[in-house]
Amino acid sequence: MTRAKQAERKFYEKATLRAWIDFAKARNQKKNTIRKYRRMEFRDHVEKAVSTGSAWKLAKWARRQAGEVIETPQIPTLIRDNTIAMEKAELLAEKFFPTLPEIDLTDMESSRSRPTFEVSSEITEEDVKVQIKRTAPDKAPGHDKIPNRFWKLTADVVSEHLAKLFSKCLEAGVCPAHFKKSITVVLRKERKESYQAVSAYRPIALLNTIGKLLEAILAKRLSAALEEHKLLPESQMGARKGRSTVTALQLLTEQIHTIWGAKKNQVASMLCLDMVGAYDHVSHARLLHILKCKGCPDWLLKWIESMLCGRTTTINLNGWFSRTFSIKAGVPQGGSLSSILFVLYNAELHQPATQDQQLSVCGRPQHPCLQPLDGGKLQKAGKSPRKMPGMGKETWSEIFPGEVRTYPLYKVEEDGPT
Repeated sequence: MTRAKQAERKFYEKATLRAWIDFAKARNQKKNTIRKYRRMEFRDHVEKAVSTGSAWKLAKWARRQAGEVIETPQIPTLIRDNTIAMEKAELLAEKFFPTLPEIDLTDMESSRSRPTFEVSSEITEEDVKVQIKRTAPDKAPGHDKIPNRFWKLTADVVSEHLAKLFSKCLEAGVCPAHFKKSITVVLRKERKESYQAVSAYRPIALLNTIGKLLEAILAKRLSAALEEHKLLPESQMGARKGRSTVTALQLLTEQIHTIWGAKKNQVASMLCLDMVGAYDHVSHARLLHILKCKGCPDWLLKWIESMLCGRTTTINLNGWFSRTFSIKAGVPQGGSLSSILFVLYNAELHQPATQDQQLSVCGRPQHPCLQPLDGGKLQKAGKSPRKMPGMGKETWSEIFPGEVRTYPLYKVEEDGPT
């Protein structure tokens, strides 16, 4: 781990080919070491389960991990305001597809747009073939019932026609209504005390596979353009090529050690925010404004606006389909473009604020003394976490509805914390 950190710092300082080779080698060694110890831990776990008579529990876990078909858990009667609600689909739709309250968008008038960056709007036959090859063959399809395996088997025949179709859609700035229909399946969130609450479930959108092919091509191009022009926050780790949870933990560890080493008896406090229904509460007007300010080309902006408007879905409850619901806000959880669009939407949270400045994050204020590490984690140095302004859970619960936790991180020596 230490060698990998040192090699990474050296690469960013010198940016030479030799430094890159050393960094790549150290990074691969780190990955191999992590795999080795995970394998050892798994084998120890198996040996312990066999010796203690827990083999049946281990077998059950293995079947789940292997992807075997298991019985779909039934959704119990949902409760709201102590009233038993039999219309489960209506309750879930109210939670999953909210009507957003009026959001303050006055700052949009004074925002400045940067120069437009270039993204190719030409879709070739080869682009379609490459994307079809990358798709997982057995992903659940949407309303059209066409699995990805069909596209894989017919790629040589249909790629040319799909390329022409996609190019015409982009040229006209129109996302076909067929692409905007989805089926919403309801999944349980893990480790919830009660599954009678609507909040114990999360939606996954099953989109028509033909539309997902076009989304995936555009998502790749948009991500590449944003990376090239450095339009994404450096502290953003999710939904970015070459970054992962390991990268985020490495950055967090280095920042904590930097705070500890800056001055004696320093405490690094971390505030963790869990935004409720993050994807579901994306304001379309705010998202399109952010894309425009970032310099998104007009043709792509027009197509994304068409993609967001007029979306519909039906909820699948154990094989029973609800009526069609209209989606007025949010981005679909399951769409290829959704991740990068949410990263852009959430980017304002990462902007450092000064003491005399407050930022607006999706219509909510950000405390000026905190610096974001990643979407939902903010750090502050001080001798005592209790004396830090703005760290109260009540305050942050009002700003970010959801789970709020604070963690004081002490440096531990042999004789105790310092």
